[in-house]
Amino acid sequence: MQSLLHVAAMAPMSIPSPSWSGFDIPLPWGTLRIHAYALCILLGIILGLWLTAVRWKRRGTPEGSLWDIAIWAIPFGIVGGRLYHVISSPDAYFGPGFNGTGDLSLIPQIWRGGLGIWGAVVLGVVGAWLGCRRSGVKLTAFLDAAAPGCCWRKRSDVGETGSTRNSSADPPPCRGASK
Repeated sequence: MQSLLHVAAMAPMSIPSPSWSGFDIPLPWGTLRIHAYALCILLGIILGLWLTAVRWKRRGTPEGSLWDIAIWAIPFGIVGGRLYHVISSPDAYFGPGFNGTGDLSLIPQIWRGGLGIWGAVVLGVVGAWLGCRRSGVKLTAFLDAAAPGCCWRKRSDVGETGSTRNSSADPPPCRGASK
């Protein structure tokens, strides 16, 4: 019985990441690449904002204050996600062992991939705090209304589809048993 459960738990890991990752839009000065991962992130943000708006309105909060907060929280979250990725995967940016052979110009290039959820959450909350202060709203009230939407964004099929599209949900290779 335990073997059957083990096989059932491991089956999703055997599904390969899709080969299609987006499409190109031709422009007069070149092409604009639209990544499927970015579309999934945007859809998740929209769905999360929608759910937060529903919960926010039920609280009787000032009209428009959600958008005043989101205009701070979303960009801060994107920057935080990128910084977390750069810190947790530094070789491309600083070189192996920080030997200076990396390429610092890659740091702002988020279209190449690399956002970490933990950095997005931490700096997203800092941005929400700034937005709440400017709107005269308690941060705790906002976080209470936004929490289900944030969880939905990350753990929903939308968020995980994005992670699967760019292979960030794939586990690292096993290096053998640890002692």
